[in-house]
Amino acid sequence: MSAPGPLHFRVGAYGLLVADGRILLTRTITRSGILNNFPGGAIELGEAPLAALVRELREETGLVVRPGELVHATEGYHQSADYPENQLVKIYWRVQAIGGELRLEGNGDDVAGCFWADLREVDRLGLGDSDHEAIERLRAQGLLGPQPAVRGTAG
Repeated sequence: MSAPGPLHFRVGAYGLLVADGRILLTRTITRSGILNNFPGGAIELGEAPLAALVRELREETGLVVRPGELVHATEGYHQSADYPENQLVKIYWRVQAIGGELRLEGNGDDVAGCFWADLREVDRLGLGDSDHEAIERLRAQGLLGPQPAVRGTAG
């Protein structure tokens, strides 16, 4: 007998803001600690995905963004660490900042802070499986550059 699947799906909209070889990330406060991830979050009931994207980025980063191309939607099974009954479905768009002011100190709620990460270092920042899946897809599309070489291995 197989294990039951998730009871719920949590669908979220996430923004990829890339500038000068860096990408904007957030430090999100979860039940299990602080997690580095892309800014964004859950699409609320009755909310359009692009409206959720704009709202989430404004709430988490202080920036007003213009959504660009949709670049990835998760394909694998990703279970929420905090809510194991939820399967995470994440949709990623490229975004452009068009206003607001970046709040590096976070939002006083679920984001402990925002930071710019070098695209060459993003693999080493403790991102979740779903975000690593997105990074791999973005690299395959040529949007994040090549995967950095593994240090200390003979070739």
